[in-house]
Formats: sequence, structure tokens, C-alpha cells
Amino acid sequence: AGTEDASRWNGLRLGYTDPHGSDWLREAIASGYAQASAKNVLCFAGAQEALTCVLRALLSPGDHAILVLPCYSPTEVALTSMCDVTGVALDPEDGWALDIERVRDEIRPATRLVLINFPNNPTGKRIDFSTFAALVELCRERGLWLVNDEVYRLIDHAPEQRLPPVVDAYERGISVDAVSKGFGLPGLRVGWIAARDGAVLARAFQAKHLASGSLAGPSEVMAHMALGARGP
Repeated sequence: AGTEDASRWNGLRLGYTDPHGSDWLREAIASGYAQASAKNVLCFAGAQEALTCVLRALLSPGDHAILVLPCYSPTEVALTSMCDVTGVALDPEDGWALDIERVRDEIRPATRLVLINFPNNPTGKRIDFSTFAALVELCRERGLWLVNDEVYRLIDHAPEQRLPPVVDAYERGISVDAVSKGFGLPGLRVGWIAARDGAVLARAFQAKHLASGSLAGPSEVMAHMALGARGP
């Protein structure tokens, strides 16, 4: 720990923390984004809680969503429990490629969002920049939210080929991340969303009250230590 984190640790009180996530933790998280500050970050007890709450913020019964498959199975359950869902599968015969035209063909008047997870779980697939740009442009054209589960983003060993966080690439992009995979610290249960839209953050915050409420104080300090050691 650096001087500030050591001081936080030594003076730690085991009361409730800020339900948004401590200011200094959200500032450290936001430093990993170009288009988000601490006010654009909301913390959760892990990425799955973060994803579930942001879906609750964006969807209502009668809505439709598009889910890129395969994905982490609890994510599929969370989405299908909220609205009508159409899956668009990556093509295993074409290196797990994503067909943007298939996504386009599945858009309905009731479609509200596209949910992706790149680098993909479980294939490890990373789509190329042109495919990602085409997906962002399609969502912009149709006014759709684009939510990306980015928990595996920092495990990429070729940073120059790493996609930008979707919150940086698109005004309706929402990045979901955690210290679980890229930092190897799933036991801390520290996840977050980064979004430019304050109304979405407010609704996700309301949904959070049905779940964890706030992070554990020791986890916040240790997550801040890990974020301070973040590489390129």
C-alpha cells in the first residue's frame, strides 16, 4: 500500500460505506476511462450485480434486447428474466466472428439494448476495431444502449489491439467491470458500471438498494491498492 492507502487501512472503521462507492475509489476507477469521471461511476458487489442493476435501469416488461452469445450463463438468466430476448451467436466456423447484419436483422421497434461481452466468455474472442465501430454505429443509428461486460478486458496480452471501453466509444455505451478477472481478486467483490447518462446511473442506484446496498470497507481499500498498480 502507498501512504494514503496504508492510512485508510490503519484507520478503517467497519461501518457502512458510501453506497455509491467511496469518492477516492470511484476516482481511481474513472482514471481508466477517457470519457468518464468519478460521477459517471457507480460501484457494486461484483460485476454480476452491476450488470443486473443496469439492466433493471434500462429495461421494462414489453421491451426487447439482443444478447450476443455465448456468454456467462447468469447474465443470460438476468436478461431473459426482464424482457424478451433474441440471441445472436458468434460464428464458430468463422473464428467466432460477430455478424453485424444479423444483429441489424434482429432489431425490433421494442428493442432497447444490445448486450455484449468482449473479450468473450468463454471463447476469449476479441472482435476487431472495424466490427466494434460498426456495432457502435448501428446502435447509434437506432438509438440503442450498448452494454459491454468488460471484466476480461485487461487480460489481453496485446494492449495495442484492445478495444476501447464502450463508455468511451459511445454516448449510450455502458461499461461493466470489476477487479475479479483482470486483477485476479474476485473475493473482494468490487465491481462497477461506467455510464455517461446520469439518469441511468440514478436508476441503477435505486436497483442497488434491492441488493448489496454498499461495499465492504476493507474491500474498497484493497481494490484501490490494486487499481493503483494498474498497467497500460
